[in-house]
Amino acid sequence: MIHLGNQLKSTLNGERVVLLTSSALRARESAEMLGNTIGCNFEAHDVLWSDSAHRKDLPGVMELIRSKRNDGDVLILVTHLEYIEYLPKYFSMEEFGEPVFPHMEILYGEAWDIDCDKKTIAHIC
Repeated sequence: MIHLGNQLKSTLNGERVVLLTSSALRARESAEMLGNTIGCNFEAHDVLWSDSAHRKDLPGVMELIRSKRNDGDVLILVTHLEYIEYLPKYFSMEEFGEPVFPHMEILYGEAWDIDCDKKTIAHIC
C-alpha cells in the first residue's frame, strides 16, 4: 500500500481524495497505510465488506459511490476480491449504460484508475 501510495502521489497533483474502505480490519489497515502515504483520511463502510458473512451489495456500493462523488476529485476504494471481480463492469453499466470495461480482470493486490470523464481504465500497479 505504501508503494501504491507513492505511485499515486505523483499523479494526484493536489486533487481532493476520498478514500473509502471496507470495515474489515485488514482493509482498514491497508487504507490507513495508503492514506498516510498520500496524505488523507479514510472512511470505513460495511457495504464494502464482502465475505462469507457479508453478502456482496453492488447497488449499495453504487449508492455509496454516488453519495461521495462530490466530496473529492478522486475516489479510492479499498475492498475485497468479491467486489473487484464484479464492480468495474457493474459500475460502467450503471454510469454509462454499457459495459465500458467488459473484459477487465483485477487481481488481488492490484490498483486501477477508472477515468469516468474519458471512459478509460489504466493499470497502476
